[in-house]
Amino acid sequence: MVFIAQSCDLKAVAAAVSSVISGKNAMPILDNMLFSPDGDHIVVTGSDGDNSVYARLSIEEPVDLIPLLVPAKDFCDAVKHLGDMPATVDVDPKSFEMRISDFMGDFCFMCSGT
Repeated sequence: MVFIAQSCDLKAVAAAVSSVISGKNAMPILDNMLFSPDGDHIVVTGSDGDNSVYARLSIEEPVDLIPLLVPAKDFCDAVKHLGDMPATVDVDPKSFEMRISDFMGDFCFMCSGT
C-alpha cells in the first residue's frame, strides 16, 4: 500500500491530530492515530477519549489502504524531518511497517491493523 502526499500536508495533519493526543493515556490505544481510506483522501483521527480530531489528508491517487493505527509520536517525529517535496508513504500489509520517504531520508516504524 503506497501513497504520495505533500510533506506540508503530512505535517499539518500530524500537528492537528496530535493536539488532542496526550502523552500519558490511561488506554494505550489512544496513543495512536487512525488512518482510514476515503477515496482520494485519508481521514486521520486522534482522540483523548473525550475529544476527537479528524483531519483529511489529500493523496495523489486513491489507494487500497486498510484502516491502520499509527503511533502518533513516531508519525509526528518522522514528518517533522521531511523536506518540502512530496513524500512517499509505504505500508507493508503483512508486517504493518510504515516507511515514509523523501529526499531527506527514510523513516520506518511499526503500525497495527484494525
